[in-house]
Amino acid sequence: MGYEYDVFISYKHGHVDYWLQNIFLKRFTFYLENELGRRPTIFFDQDIPSGDTWPFKLQQALSKSTCLVAFLQPSYFVSNWCLYEFGVMLEREKIERFRTLINPKGLIQTVQIGDGIYFPTYAKQIQSLDCRDYFSASSAFERSEKCLELEKVIRSWVPDVAQTIKEAPKWNENWINLSKIKISLPKKPIFSAPTLE
Repeated sequence: MGYEYDVFISYKHGHVDYWLQNIFLKRFTFYLENELGRRPTIFFDQDIPSGDTWPFKLQQALSKSTCLVAFLQPSYFVSNWCLYEFGVMLEREKIERFRTLINPKGLIQTVQIGDGIYFPTYAKQIQSLDCRDYFSASSAFERSEKCLELEKVIRSWVPDVAQTIKEAPKWNENWINLSKIKISLPKKPIFSAPTLE
């Protein structure tokens, strides 16, 4: 028992899928490997094996991930699953006394890919990697100057993620139980683990 993943990728399915899988994660994984000195283990829900019960797999992976990288856009905050994932990690931070005056760091890293005007306060308070200028659903983006700029942005940000991984608390088996409790985000409503329905 213990950590299985360095990073849990939290995002709202939709037009972000292609960019996230083919543009961002390839570069992120490469630079994170260089920073950690080993191949990082990244949970990305498109890698769930056939036949697995995906809600349980997501909950298990979240409980065994060192940190969460959330890709924020307005639709993220209307997804029960995204809010659940974010809420579980915020609860872990609270238990481990992160995001305090003494320890302002956290276990959540955010990447902003949409307008943040309507993001909830708890999300706005976390310093984000701003990728709004680099988010594109077009496959042609990979051959553009903007993609080269994005690569530099990711490379300069990855040390922060690596530091989050290195400074994570020792794994706690009670985190598995966080998947069973109601998660209260700093603003109402209260979310619990989504069901299969």
